[in-house]
Amino acid sequence: MSVEAAPLALETVTAPQRVVSTMHCARDVLTGSHYPNYLDRFIENHPDPLSSACSRGDNVLLKQLLNHGVHPAQDTQDPLIIAAAMRNQAGVALLLQHGANPNLRSRSGLRGPVHAAIGKDPQWALQIRLNPIWRAEARRLPADRLSADFERAERDIIRLLAHAGADLNNDLGGFETPLHVAILDSNIAMQALLLRLGANLDIPNYRGATARHLLGPELTRMLIDLAIG
Repeated sequence: MSVEAAPLALETVTAPQRVVSTMHCARDVLTGSHYPNYLDRFIENHPDPLSSACSRGDNVLLKQLLNHGVHPAQDTQDPLIIAAAMRNQAGVALLLQHGANPNLRSRSGLRGPVHAAIGKDPQWALQIRLNPIWRAEARRLPADRLSADFERAERDIIRLLAHAGADLNNDLGGFETPLHVAILDSNIAMQALLLRLGANLDIPNYRGATARHLLGPELTRMLIDLAIG
């Protein structure tokens, strides 16, 4: 899927497509008169409602909150970063549709949506496994197929963020670029994608090492060929 063709629509995401809601409420919540009242109560009980929905992997709830008028910038817990870290492609698409900033930085300053979608942060490992979207897929697919779908979701999220204007050379104030993260994770497919989308090989990280230096001449040439091809 090219960047130009990357659709920011819940109906067109490629992996995984199953949507699970964690909303425990009356049958007519989504269509009847009780629906706005439920969302108002949820917002009242959750200071960061979008982040709460993203942490649950609940894209139905996320979509209803956004349509109810909750803006991504109102949350202090960075819902776009959470959705990207949990490889929730549909959640990322929804948040971008409703004005989420693809270049926002976490309160620590050392995390952004692009970095979150690439990095293998142990902090998120358990939450990713508990995400009902991926948990449902894990029951349905063999391990190798699940891993392939997971990695495909990572790349699709990067395409969505790039299409929305994310800076793929953002080094988070001199820390490291997304390309550094992909190299340190030995994620060759992600490295090639980032180069194809305009990542710079010559930006130094906090230790002064560029992506070109980390790769070495031979791997750099191979990666460039892979990106061009």
